[in-house]
Amino acid sequence: MIAKSRRYCGRQDCGCTYQITACLLDENHVVLQEFRPEPVTLDPDVVTLCHLQVSHTFSEYGAGLRFISFEHGGQDTKYWEGWFGVRVTGSSNVQWFPRL
Repeated sequence: MIAKSRRYCGRQDCGCTYQITACLLDENHVVLQEFRPEPVTLDPDVVTLCHLQVSHTFSEYGAGLRFISFEHGGQDTKYWEGWFGVRVTGSSNVQWFPRL
């Protein structure tokens, strides 16, 4: 079993979106399993924007796992020039629970 989690938050002056993709890959980088939830839109007038968390546990992925691919990011909803999107913090390392 493999568990992964990330914390993220938005800004108080602008909404943003957050998206994440994590994949388990074999030795040829073929995807064994993928976690790709729908992007989340954070509106500062509706949602508490600090320390939201997304997590996922991979299980029953079979033999041949060699790599873990992880990508996440976002965009502010006003498309300001510069770095104004989602903020990512408190990321955890992959926790590997070997099969017995």
